[in-house]
Amino acid sequence: MLVLVIGMLVLVTNLPDKFQQLLAPGKIEQVICTGNICDKPTFDFLRALSSELHVVRGDYDEVLPVGDKGALANLARSMGVDVLLSGATHKFEAYQYEGYFFVNPGSATGAWISESSAVCGAETWEKGPLHESGAKDTTEKPGCTAHNKTPEPRNGPPPLLNELSDGTIPSFALLDIQGPLVVVYVYQYIGGDVKVERLEYWKPMPQETTQEPAAPEPVTTLM
Repeated sequence: MLVLVIGMLVLVTNLPDKFQQLLAPGKIEQVICTGNICDKPTFDFLRALSSELHVVRGDYDEVLPVGDKGALANLARSMGVDVLLSGATHKFEAYQYEGYFFVNPGSATGAWISESSAVCGAETWEKGPLHESGAKDTTEKPGCTAHNKTPEPRNGPPPLLNELSDGTIPSFALLDIQGPLVVVYVYQYIGGDVKVERLEYWKPMPQETTQEPAAPEPVTTLM
């Protein structure tokens, strides 16, 4: 299942052209927007990508302090989820903390950010699942995984990335959910080109315990 996680759009007219070309209807099964849609054309743009669209209410549903790992972990714990999506910081982040996996898509249009994006154990891709074909960088990098196994990459294009003159990096995330595995493609617009990074999260599975068969109860016989 492909899920687009996008946020801090403000106006779709500010979305990099190369992002708009990649974000075409028919590829994405669900869209989750972490906020700041300022007009109907921007909402309609997201609605056209998938009929299953979820958008946060606005600036009054933030977790405080904004971006605080402890506060986000408390929310994930209270909701009983394994993966928590958040926004508001205007920078991309993906990391594991206290057994949960957190993804913040950053700002798709390059709205202000306070510091550089952070990617935990990502691999660099030339293209992502939204492109016509994908090619993986062969450079070995540590993966952000909970298990020592790598699934075959899905067929089709990879995810995106973008950079403005003030150092802001427009970004969004595409989640490929495969049962207990979540593959995250980070799209960023850097130097006029779309860059893609890939990382993954495995849901920890409960360890199987083998129990020895109970000893038979002694049998009482009458003599």
